[in-house]
Amino acid sequence: MWQVLQLGSDLWLSHWCTTSSLHLWSNNSMFTNGTIVLSTHQNVSNVTKVLLHDDTIVVTEAMVMAYSNWNMNVYVVLAGVGTVMVVVRTLLNSCAGMRASNVLFNGMTNTVVNAPLADLSPDRVSRILGVYNADMATVDTRLPFSLGGFVANVFISVFCLGACIVCLRWSGIVLILWGGMYVYFGSHFARPAQEVERLANATRAPHVTFVHQSVAGAVVIRAFGLKQVRRFHRLHQTHVDVHHRASYAHQVLAHWFALRMQLLHACLIASIAVAAAALVSTTDGLSPGLFGLVFNYALLVPPHLEFVFTIWSGVLSSLAGVHRVLEYVHGRQSKYISYV
Repeated sequence: MWQVLQLGSDLWLSHWCTTSSLHLWSNNSMFTNGTIVLSTHQNVSNVTKVLLHDDTIVVTEAMVMAYSNWNMNVYVVLAGVGTVMVVVRTLLNSCAGMRASNVLFNGMTNTVVNAPLADLSPDRVSRILGVYNADMATVDTRLPFSLGGFVANVFISVFCLGACIVCLRWSGIVLILWGGMYVYFGSHFARPAQEVERLANATRAPHVTFVHQSVAGAVVIRAFGLKQVRRFHRLHQTHVDVHHRASYAHQVLAHWFALRMQLLHACLIASIAVAAAALVSTTDGLSPGLFGLVFNYALLVPPHLEFVFTIWSGVLSSLAGVHRVLEYVHGRQSKYISYV
């Protein structure tokens, strides 16, 4: 509903710009044989005479002001209702995220509290605290905002691209091809990006743990001599190298995706611009307002499409944390705690 109102306000604004191009408020303008001609008389009454074939249409200044006020009122209503819908969407997203977070937290807490004490070894307790710290923080903050942004950008991209296809008519079929290319590269990026990010997080945890243990036992390490100090230096460098390899793979994958997205952006914008320019030159082509609308959407769609596929990998990573919490909630208590 929000995107429908946004599209309606943009279409109404383009219609307003098209009709206002006749300059009906000018006291010296005449429209005859499809051409606007300025009157040579400077002292004319407060009316604008528009000559169309054999008929004469007289438009007063009050009528022009009333027409402008009507256009402004309609645009304000559409924009205002669209703003209200954005607020409602944000509130619904926030309330749904808070409710889901409370349900998952309470369910996981009940499972842990009712678990047998024999299953709560120190190692398992540290892992449970890690789930509370990382996964519940993901459910509380990262997932609602990521999912809300993902859904919003999907609707923006679909409606803007659909409006361009409708306005460009048969020439807009080529945009479907570019949309398929976006889906193709996005599907090849989302799942590997999730796995590489998970690998980077997995290599970061041992490194942080090793640094913490080394700082806590620095006195003991030095007590065993320089040989043990050098051994801990080598272990530290090994952990750093492993984490940097995973991070480097993530950066390479991100640059691979960004390069292909930029090439697709250029092809999409060029296709829309060429098709719109070709339609303007025809007799029943695009009006100036629709041409501006299509070109504006051509610049608006690519960043949103790239953001959709970029954020989707983050959503998949967040859903993995939700899956671990749900296994606590719905799984058997002692079995899952032993597994974790």
